[in-house]
Parts: sequence; structure tokens; C-alpha cells
Amino acid sequence: MKILFITHYDNLYGANKAMYKLISKLVDQKDYTPIVVIPAEGQFSSALEKMGVKVIINNVTQWQAMYAGFARFMVKKHIRKKSFLAEVNEIYKKLQETGDLDIDLIHSNSSVVGTGAFLARKIGCKHVWHIREFSKEHFSMKYFFGKGQVAQLYSEADCLIAISDALAENYRNRYPKAHVVRVYDGVDAKEEGLNQLETEKEQDSDSKLADEAANDYVFAYVGYLFEKKNQHQIIESCKILKDQGIENYKVYIIGDGKDDYKNKLINLIESYMLKDNVILTGYVSEVDKYLSKANCGIIGSDYEGFGLVTVEYMLKGLPVLGKRSGATPEIVLDRETGLLYDNTEELAGHMKTLMNDKKLGLHMGKKGLERAKNCFSEESNAEQIINIYRELSR
Repeated sequence: MKILFITHYDNLYGANKAMYKLISKLVDQKDYTPIVVIPAEGQFSSALEKMGVKVIINNVTQWQAMYAGFARFMVKKHIRKKSFLAEVNEIYKKLQETGDLDIDLIHSNSSVVGTGAFLARKIGCKHVWHIREFSKEHFSMKYFFGKGQVAQLYSEADCLIAISDALAENYRNRYPKAHVVRVYDGVDAKEEGLNQLETEKEQDSDSKLADEAANDYVFAYVGYLFEKKNQHQIIESCKILKDQGIENYKVYIIGDGKDDYKNKLINLIESYMLKDNVILTGYVSEVDKYLSKANCGIIGSDYEGFGLVTVEYMLKGLPVLGKRSGATPEIVLDRETGLLYDNTEELAGHMKTLMNDKKLGLHMGKKGLERAKNCFSEESNAEQIINIYRELSR
């Protein structure tokens, strides 16, 4: 089975990392021939080529964009819609030149990638569409095409793979004629890390608690700095703790973002005099160095599509404080593997709870580790998607 994957960016993070892991499973099975369309050469294309996967370099313009006013959006629509339609023909021509028009299935790796839908029409092949984000709710995005045409394209797809129940329900409500299935993303449970964690869990808990009691309680938030990811709300919660005289903790906000939002966070930290408690690390290549020191992970996004980092916290044996929004409540089981919150006051209260009861955090972390290994493995993810391919090939 020859499968054409299409992605809209060229690094090996997030959706591309998930796609890379899936492709590696397909290569191992020998029954599949993956080809990947990617916008530029780089780390991702090199990794694919090392696996022996054919790569086609071609620009992939998103078929939707963040809405920041009518006039600005209409300019984007005029320019990008023209580019988008031209790229469909460019990719078709490149497939023709390499003798690869016998594509059996196109797999679009994100809802912002519309190229695959038009290309599948042109080639006459199956189309699977991976739905990974609440593009409207989380990113304020709007389509360049009319509602009717968008609905028609989603309905024509042979399968929409939503990475959470929350996303699946959202798309079923918006596009009732579409065939939507839920397949959770898989996260790599690194054996070395898990073995180390299992050893820690077997240690005498009293000695571990004694070690932690000598240090500040450490919270970690990993993610792109972005308004809808709500890093500012964490700082507001820290202000509440400070006002209560609680300062025996640190929050590491790990990630980079645009300067305007970054400056907003810096200003909040300075104005609330939280420099000793809240640290913006910027981009960090070795996130594990921070997570290995953390006592708890935080995920504060509105409309999180799944939350790979949430599962990564759990695989580190950390309890998770999660915003009650999007897919987070189905990943983090409230009062079992973590604590859910709706506002800054509730978050501050949960932070205080875990600082005062370290044994509770260890118990939740252990439960979260078990849940992550059982429910969100790469093997399960790949198996379910391959089963979808098999069904469509019949």
C-alpha cells in the first residue's frame, strides 16, 4: 500500500513527531510504502531519508489562518488560496515525474492541511485526515473556503482521525456527515526513564519525602508561550500564593514564543515580585533535565487537542494540574492522576494542596504512570491507524 503523507512544517516536533513514529512502524511492516511531502529540507527530512523513506520537498500552504480582522484576513485569503491551489498541481506533477501517481491513500497530518483533500480528488485515492487541534477555538483560525465546501471536503474524507474524544465530538457536531474515529496519540515510554521511575517508586517513600522536604516544591509547565496556553494564569496563581505568604516553591515555564506575549509574562513576574519563584527558561532542548527535578506538571491550555506533554508528565511519574478544557479532562483523571481547575484561584489551591501533601502527589504520579503506559502507547496508536488503512484497502 502506497501512502502519501502531507505535513505543513519541517521540524520534528508535535504532529510531525507522531507521524514519524507511525511511519517507522509502517516501514518495519514491509507492506507499506510511505512517501512524505514536506515544505523544506531539515532534521525531519534527514530522519525520514535515513529510514529509506522518499521525501518530496514542496511548499504546503495552510487552508486556514488566524483571524485578526476582516481586511487582514481577506488579504491572506487572496494570496494563500491562490498558492494553495497551485501547490496541489505542483505535488501532482512531482508524483507524475517520479512514477508515484499510483497512490492508494493520502494521509493529511493536521486539520490545517487541506492540500490532501484536493489532491485525493485529483488522483482518485482514499483520504485520511488527522484532526489534531481545535483550530477555531484554540487558535482563532478561519478557513479560506466557504462553510459548505469545507463541510463537503470533510465529509468526502474516508476517515477523520481525532486524537481525543473532545475533538471527535467537536467535529461530529460540526460535520455530521463525516466519518470520525478517535485514536489517541502515542507517546514513547523510554525504557530507561521508566525503569528509573519504577526503581524510585520502589524506594522507601519516607526517605524520598524527606529529601523533597529539604527543597522547594517544583512545578513545570512545558509548551509554546501563547495566550491560549495561559502561562499568564499560572503567574497569577503564584501571586495568590505569595499573598498568602507561601514561597517555598518554584515554577519553571519551559518554552519560547513571540516577544509580545513573552514580555507580558516577564512584566507580570516583575510586577508581582516573583523572580525567585517563577523562571522563564526559554527554549530548552533537554526538557528531561527539568522534568526529572519536578514534583508536578501543569497543563493550562484552553481547548487542548490532546496534550503530548501531559502524557510525558505522567510517564515521568508526575501528578498533573490541568485546565478543565478540551481533551485534558479525559487524559488527566481528576483526583486520581492529578487535579483539574477552572480558574487561577482553584489552581493556586491545588498547588498549595500538593505542596502540603507530597504523599498525595506521589500516589497520583504513580497512577498517572500506569495510565500513560496502558492507554497512550505508540504501539496502540500505530496498530489502530494501520487497522484503519487495512479497512480502507478492502
